Amino acid sequence: MQQAKEAGTFEKKAKHMNTTISGNEHLHKLAKQVAQQNEFLKSAIVTLPLSILKTRPQPHKWHILECITHLNQYSAFYIPYLEKAAYQTKVKQNRPFKSGWLGNKFIKMMAPENVKPQKTMKHMDTYEKPVSDNALEEFLAWQERLIVAISNLENTNLNKRKIPVEFFKLIKMKVGDALEFVIVHQQRHLNQIEKIVEDVAISERQERI
Repeated sequence: MQQAKEAGTFEKKAKHMNTTISGNEHLHKLAKQVAQQNEFLKSAIVTLPLSILKTRPQPHKWHILECITHLNQYSAFYIPYLEKAAYQTKVKQNRPFKSGWLGNKFIKMMAPENVKPQKTMKHMDTYEKPVSDNALEEFLAWQERLIVAISNLENTNLNKRKIPVEFFKLIKMKVGDALEFVIVHQQRHLNQIEKIVEDVAISERQERI
């Protein structure tokens, strides 16, 4: 399965060079990535049996539904703020966007190419927490809202610091940074999910030998 990895290539810009681009160009790039992520989920993950979705690749590691539930937590926090920002930052032209120092730092930290493990905040850790069997459907519903929010953000000022950081809400990111942070964070965990599927398949083959 290469779809998740392809969605995470970011046109070889994963190191996130802090350059200035048009706001709408930034949005179109991110919308394409969300579409690729959704295609991966629908083609490779949604059809998996619940037994696979709840199988741990190793002890003390998240299974797929725990990964998805973690993403749902982030979606529930950030997407409503992004939706609100779409109606608070209207301007009459497609303004240039440049990533801020803080947003750039968070994006690089979560980029799939950063292989250093990132510690999950305790309240966002879904290991052995109750998860819904419908977590995937919930996540895809959040993705539909995210796609609409991206569309509504066209011709807005993505440089406005409107989106609070989940773990420290007094700090705010630029709208364009927060949006990209959400998407690279998703990609990081979709890559993780792809690896879980591969590991579980290998384990099942070995058990049959």
